[in-house]
Amino acid sequence: MRDKALAMLKRKIYLADICDELTCEEEAELAELDKDFENIKSALNEDDKNWLYDGFAVWYDKFMDMETKMFIKPRGG
Repeated sequence: MRDKALAMLKRKIYLADICDELTCEEEAELAELDKDFENIKSALNEDDKNWLYDGFAVWYDKFMDMETKMFIKPRGG
């Protein structure tokens, strides 16, 4: 269940990051993910929650690094 929660959290953050460009289907998916993630998270014990957020932190660091490299271009000089 914690693996599913991690996958949901990653997708949720990705969709929230591009929220200005979401289609109607993606907006509905994000709303459903929010609800489903909260339900799963409430069923996790403390060890699983710690695992979830540790795994998310590693992924998010890589995600932000990639976002920075893709969308922030250095000035020419």
